[in-house]
Amino acid sequence: YGIHTGHQIVNNGKVSIINNTPEQTTIEYTPNEYFIVNNAGGELTIKNIKIDSIYGINNAGTLNLEKIEVNASNTAIKNTGNISAENNIILTGTSYPIYNDGGESIVQDVTLTGNQIYNNSGSLTLKNGSTERSGNRIQKFITNNGTLILDSFTATLTNIITSSNSTNGYAETIYNTGTLSIINNSTIRHIAQSESYSFVDNVATIYNDGGNTNIENSTIIADSTGLRSHSYATLGIYNPSGSTTVITGTIESLGKNRSYGI
Repeated sequence: YGIHTGHQIVNNGKVSIINNTPEQTTIEYTPNEYFIVNNAGGELTIKNIKIDSIYGINNAGTLNLEKIEVNASNTAIKNTGNISAENNIILTGTSYPIYNDGGESIVQDVTLTGNQIYNNSGSLTLKNGSTERSGNRIQKFITNNGTLILDSFTATLTNIITSSNSTNGYAETIYNTGTLSIINNSTIRHIAQSESYSFVDNVATIYNDGGNTNIENSTIIADSTGLRSHSYATLGIYNPSGSTTVITGTIESLGKNRSYGI
């Protein structure tokens, strides 16, 4: 069953929104603003709820989520505070499933769907989950300028090329200028494919641009063998500056032309 509302929820204190029934309750919110705003100093707990809205949750305080689905036509969660989320977390945002801009957040058992995952600052851990995106000439999927930890996490970018325009030299699954850790059997992929068009950019899975990337017991895959033609390089990790440390794991570069692990 569902609830339709035009009233925004704004919290400055301590509030719990809990559905104790077996079925997840759906709340639909249509105004062009965040449905839930948890301000700095607020402590908000939400359990067993699905939110359908343009913008989902804007958190600047402490946010606790359990068995939550946010389906937003723009941004599912924008965060400058602290998030603890677990147990079947589904975040869908046409622009951003999560836009993290501060604080310390751990999101577990999570599925993310959207155009870009953005960790601008703060610490964000994505654990026991997955994300994937496919489209034409995607330059960046996950951007990290803060601290990003991918723990038992799978991220897949599939570039399906339908034109021969450039994306400014490189296209990558993760663009990192901060601190990036990929651990505990995580798998990060970039697959480029086209039967009709060539790809006039380098295919990279991780672009470490002055940041620190640490990989342990995980797999990095770059694959351009599905392209009609590709005169540029395929790289598991591109590290023009900064530091990349691989302790254990596998780096695969499957190129149509030139291939480099790192």
